[in-house]
Amino acid sequence: WYPTRYNVTNLFGLSQRGTGLKSSSGSSTNMSVMAIFAGKDDLAGATQEDAALLQDCLAQDSRVKDHMVKIFADQEHGFAHMNLGKNLEDQFQDIPEDFVDEGFGGSGRVGIDNGEAEVACLLSTAWMETYSRVFLPTVGSTISQDEKEGKWQTIQMQNLTENNLRDIRGEIEKALNDFEYVPDLSRKIDRFDEDEHEKLKQFLMEYQATDDAGENKILPTDDLDEAYKKIQQSGFDLW
Repeated sequence: WYPTRYNVTNLFGLSQRGTGLKSSSGSSTNMSVMAIFAGKDDLAGATQEDAALLQDCLAQDSRVKDHMVKIFADQEHGFAHMNLGKNLEDQFQDIPEDFVDEGFGGSGRVGIDNGEAEVACLLSTAWMETYSRVFLPTVGSTISQDEKEGKWQTIQMQNLTENNLRDIRGEIEKALNDFEYVPDLSRKIDRFDEDEHEKLKQFLMEYQATDDAGENKILPTDDLDEAYKKIQQSGFDLW
C-alpha cells in the first residue's frame, strides 16, 4: 500500500540485503507478496515504472514463493483506501438505488461502477487468506507460475467494464440448457450387473499385481465373491 517507503532493490531481487533474515523459529524467511499500484500515481516509488521494477525483483528473489503486482490504470494514489474512513451513507451516496437490477442475476446489469477500490481490497484479502493459513497448508500451483493464470501474471489489471454488462442469469440458464450428461463408461462399473463381474474381477487382480498375495492371490477361476474375500484378506479395504 505504501511503495514509496522502501528501496525495492534493497528488499527484493538479486541485490537484496535480507538474505540472512530469520523467522522467529530460526528458519529462513520465505514470503508471498502482492502489490497494488495506481496507474496515475506520480509519487516517487509508486509509479508504473516502479511497479514494473518491483515485479522484476520479486521474480528474481528465491525467498519469494509467489507474487502478484497489479496496476489499476485509471486510479490515483490512495484509491484503494481513501474511502475506508467515511460513513456508509457518504460512501454509497453516488450509487443508484438499483445497484443490482431485479436481484442478482436479473436481466439488468450488476453495477460495479467506481468499484476498483473494493476489487483491490478483495484481492488483498484473498491473498492474505491464501498465504497466512495456520491449520491447513496452501497447496497447488502458485499464481506467478501457473500456466492457466496468465491474466493474473500481467502487470495491468484487466478492465472490468465487460463484467459489468454480463447477464449472469442468462449465462446460468444457457449452461443448464446446454448441459448433456455423458456417463463415463470407461470407469464406472456396476458391480450388481453380472455382465460386469469379470471386468471388476480384473480390476481387483490389478491391485495385487505388484504384491505377493500368497494364498490370497485371486485366480482366474475365482468368482467375484471369492475375489472380494481374497482382496480384503490381502489388506485392501476397498469397500
